[in-house]
Parts: sequence; C-alpha cells; structure tokens
Amino acid sequence: MELFPEGFPWQRKHSISSTEVPIFTEAYFAIRELSTSTGLPTNAVYGFTQMLLKIIKDKKPDYLAIAFDTKGPTFRHTAYQDYKIHRPEMPDPLALQIPYIHRMVEAFRIPVIMGDGFEADDLIGTLAKKGEAQGYRVVVVTGDKDMFQLISPGVSVYDTMKEKHYTEKEILEKFGTTPDKVVEIMGLMGDSVDNIPGVNGIGEKTAVQLVQQFGTIEHLLANLDQVKKPKLRQTLEAEAETARLSRSLALIDTDCPIEFDPARFQMQSPDFERLIPLCNEMEFSNILKGLTLPPPTMADGYRILLPTEGEKRSTPFKRNNGSPSTCSSPPKSRCGPSGSESLSARRKGRPFTFRWRIESSSRRRSKRSWSRRRSPRSGMI
Repeated sequence: MELFPEGFPWQRKHSISSTEVPIFTEAYFAIRELSTSTGLPTNAVYGFTQMLLKIIKDKKPDYLAIAFDTKGPTFRHTAYQDYKIHRPEMPDPLALQIPYIHRMVEAFRIPVIMGDGFEADDLIGTLAKKGEAQGYRVVVVTGDKDMFQLISPGVSVYDTMKEKHYTEKEILEKFGTTPDKVVEIMGLMGDSVDNIPGVNGIGEKTAVQLVQQFGTIEHLLANLDQVKKPKLRQTLEAEAETARLSRSLALIDTDCPIEFDPARFQMQSPDFERLIPLCNEMEFSNILKGLTLPPPTMADGYRILLPTEGEKRSTPFKRNNGSPSTCSSPPKSRCGPSGSESLSARRKGRPFTFRWRIESSSRRRSKRSWSRRRSPRSGMI
C-alpha cells in the first residue's frame, strides 16, 4: 500500500473510511453537462465512481466504508435551530443521481454507514477513533476541513480533489498548532457553510493567533484580561456563549453507537451482476473498460467449450488459405465432433470448421459444440 507519504509509520492493518457527501457534490459541480443519451444527468455518479476507483486501484485499502447523511435532524439542530439553515436546496439534477450513487456503492460491495440523529462526519469520526484504538491506520477521505480535528498518529485525512494528504505535520504547518486545536479555531471563526456563527470580527488569522496563545476557548475566556486589543476583548466578553456554542457545533462526536467491525469493512470484489448493468445504464463505457472483469467461466452462468487432446489430434480442418491445421486449445474441454465422426466426414470430402461457442448453463444438455459445413465451390472455409 502506498497510501501514506514516505516516512509515515505503518503497521500491518490499514483502513480507509470515506464520507461521500462533499465528494459527490464536488464532482457534480466539477463535471458539468454529462448525461446519458436519454437525458439522465450522470456527472455526480461518474465523478464519484472515478474517485472510488482511484482510491481502490491506487491506494489498495484493506478495509473501506462509506458514510451517508440521513434526512432527519441531528443533535446539532436541537442545540441550534439555525444550523445549516443557509444551505441551498440540492439541485434537481444532483438529487436525481443520489439513488444511482447508492446503487454504485452496493455494486462495489462497500458497506454503508448511516445513523439517525448523527451526521456522516460523526459516524466516520467514531469509526476512525475506534479503528485507531484497535491498531489500525485510518484514512478519512474528504475535502471537509472540519475533519482535520480527527488527525492523530493513527488517523490522517486525504483530499481527493486536491490529491493532498494531511497528517499532524501538515496541520502544524497550516495552523501552527496540533489537530485537536482545530475545533477551537473553528469555534472562534465559525463556518459559513454550516452556519456556525463564531465570534463577530474574528477570522481564521485572528482565531489561529488566539489559539496559539491561549490553547482553548475556555482558557481564552478565563483570561480575557490578557487580550491586548480592547475591542477584541470586549467582543469576546459579549459573545462568550456564542463561542462556546460554535465550538460544540464544530466538534465531531466520536462516541456514536456504532462498532468498528473489521470483518464487515474488509474489501471485496465488486458484484459484477449489478455493476456491469449499472455502468451500461449510465453509459459509462470507459469505466467498464478499466475494470478487471471476471473470465467467462465466472460470469452470467456461461462457459467456453474447448476441444480435448484426442479431438485436437484427430480433427484436422483447413483454414481459408487451404493449409491444414488443428483446433489448438487448452486440454480437458470439448470442441468439435468425435475423432471417428471427423474421419468419416473427411472420407466423404466434407471439411469441418470449428467455432468457439459460449454455452449457457441453462443449455448444457446440448452435447455438441461444433458445426459442419459443406465448403462452397469457390474454396474451403
């Protein structure tokens, strides 16, 4: 596995958890005007599937899970009624693709994690910490900076859109502090995407400076006399409860009622009986070309009938150029007539041609997989 950058400590057990909501939303806006011949929009499904294949092929995770948000309210909505209230409605072309994304995940046999009252971030955070506690190296695949607070020696974040990996080192370089302090920064600066208010007039730069100096919001509020700027000190004093509320809204719950079950999350081969028809329906021909499909003996109940060694030796036939040849195929299969029948036919001047035939499991009562043709007057077949 080459998932972590060089120098990242590795153990034998590796796991990836992925949150899909920001990813397929980003795919929807990054890839525009992609649809089937019938007009069904497919850009979000296509981008999500390509991302999924890239992770599976390039990173080769041992375990994989995907978390989905549920439609109902969460504990954050109970604490703050305006939480995420400014988020626009999902565009209709994107909403139409959600069921197909679920079908794609099922076709890849990837377990889905959902929980009423919890966001996907909380479920992934819980799995990440419980997996780390069991000795797994966990990678959270997301473009959401909220997830930086989960980073630890055993947990990292991978942004597929930027193709950037975040560990403790990257967070220290970006914020000048440790990952567990990211929630303190977000509590002060807020988050306009989720409508987390934060403290008026405090942006990322000021929030980072305050956290570097005081460590936590609580320690900051307990030592406001040490804040040098009078206006900032007054604002923090007036909006202390807003800062505390914002921190609680930004904090990822890592104690959801869900267990980390390695057997459930272990990678499996795709369900091609679902995946191939779905890709055909979506008209994803290039995705199908990139898949390693099972051989005919494993797909759709079909098998290839090939000749036995005896049949190959005793059943000559002629090519279009008139040169004799034999049916060259692997042993222990059947193709063509028996040796006695072919010799009898040769005596009558009736050359044989052989064609490979895919025999359905529902028609295996048929014993012959060969055809005899009379050669046309213009030459041999």
